[in-house]
Amino acid sequence: MRRFLGAAIASTLAALLFGCGGGGTIPAPPPQPVRLSTSTMKFTALGASAAQTVTVWQSTLTTAYTESDTCKGVATIAQTSRVALGTVTYSVTPIGAGGCTATFTGAANESAVLTITSAPNVGGGGVTVNPSSLSFLQIGASYFQNLNVSQSNYTGAYSESDSCTGVVTVSVTSNSGGTAVYEVTPAGVGTCQITVTGGSGKTATVGVTVTSTSVGIQ
Repeated sequence: MRRFLGAAIASTLAALLFGCGGGGTIPAPPPQPVRLSTSTMKFTALGASAAQTVTVWQSTLTTAYTESDTCKGVATIAQTSRVALGTVTYSVTPIGAGGCTATFTGAANESAVLTITSAPNVGGGGVTVNPSSLSFLQIGASYFQNLNVSQSNYTGAYSESDSCTGVVTVSVTSNSGGTAVYEVTPAGVGTCQITVTGGSGKTATVGVTVTSTSVGIQ
């Protein structure tokens, strides 16, 4: 009886380990899922200061993840750490309005999806000019002044209009990324206004006064 039980136990163990018929293999463990610290990201502002981080991990990963996305024009995604114990971090930086997804693929072709929504308050604030008014006591190119323009949550360019013919000339020095610099040069005695338009149609007006007839270095 004891001999029979021993043979039966051995036969059962062999069937479990090697499968029926003796030609099977041990079943592979199920693939481990890729996990994210967050599955959604929402942005209300643009630029590096608004960037957020997502952590990606998979217990069986020993090399690197593959990242693919549909975020052109909406966000940039960059790996910011090395893979350690299956864990890595990515920085997501919003660059425009819209929605997209980023997919992180690990071992055994397992993947996880991050949904990104970028709805910045573009040009929500007023246009700011510095200085708020311009006054000239001399005429000539050497007496120019710079007019600096900015607007919160705005990343575009500005347009400029004025009533300053014969009083000052206005030329743009830089105009991108939500900031601009205009060079204002006194040309003749008089008063006028410069208007700068930014995001959401917001404007700022600068009063200009030229009071001298002295001619400076041209």
